[in-house]
Amino acid sequence: MILTAECLNSFKNRVDLHFYEYKCIFDHDHPPHKEMKKPHINLNIRGTHTSKKDTDPVDLLFSAQETIEQYPENWIHIYTDGSAFKGTVNAGYGSRIQYPDQTSEELFDSCGAQRSNFEAEAEAIDASLQNISKHFRDKTKIPNSIFFSDAKSVLQSLKVENWTTQV
Repeated sequence: MILTAECLNSFKNRVDLHFYEYKCIFDHDHPPHKEMKKPHINLNIRGTHTSKKDTDPVDLLFSAQETIEQYPENWIHIYTDGSAFKGTVNAGYGSRIQYPDQTSEELFDSCGAQRSNFEAEAEAIDASLQNISKHFRDKTKIPNSIFFSDAKSVLQSLKVENWTTQV
């Protein structure tokens, strides 16, 4: 998924799983009724159009690398993942944020005893968004970011939502 400063706020509002409390961090930066760009959400990695389970792991690795390399090095690259034991308990997430100057940050936390894979994957994306939002607020560092996630169900839910296009 590709995020620009303009579409970050709209995206942030879509990752709403009813257990987060959000505050809008961009209202003061945008005039009322400014059209917000939607992020581009790609559900496939380059070179594959089948499911992960039907793809040879080596081919999947090369396709993933090819997908990552198609995005500019001067963007923030965010890699996210979440998981839960048996899909529904003791969930947690992690993410790695790689900056263009080759510095990085790693985020990780537990999500709770009764959280699902879906919620952990969504929380990984949300925590990363919260973390990088400081760069969009100060407007001095990075104009764009790209998220890499294997959470197809989370990305699908974000893609089909009716996006709010006004602040």
